[in-house]
Amino acid sequence: MKVVLIKDVKGLGSKGDAVEQKDGYALNFLIPQGLAVSEKSYIAKNAIQKKGEAADRKEVQHELLGDIIKSLDGEVLSFSKKVNDKGGLYDKVDVKEIISKISEVKNAELPEDSITLKAPFDAVGEYSVAVSNDKVSATITVSIVEEVS
Repeated sequence: MKVVLIKDVKGLGSKGDAVEQKDGYALNFLIPQGLAVSEKSYIAKNAIQKKGEAADRKEVQHELLGDIIKSLDGEVLSFSKKVNDKGGLYDKVDVKEIISKISEVKNAELPEDSITLKAPFDAVGEYSVAVSNDKVSATITVSIVEEVS
């Protein structure tokens, strides 16, 4: 019997998946427990449609992220920070702060995993930073200058 899962079931699949199961298992366990419905039912058709819409939405979001990353190529982000006697920063520049600055400049949100830093920047200077997803990559420059009081 073919059923559509309406909840995630360990070992079977996730919500919205259509799976083939033995009639007894489907009729005596999956359906009565509210874990699945017959593929022919209205709820099943609706669940499959929603899963397709979610996949389409995810694909569009991924394309938009790629466009945002392309537009960042060559961008210079400037940070003004307080510096101690030894030339180090009191407040390091990390991924969250870079993403926040990109949000201000481009009015777009990037996931934290799109930027990779070996360590937060802790000194005045200019640094090249790679921004990427699985299809597109760009390089931005992070410029850190001493804050003038």
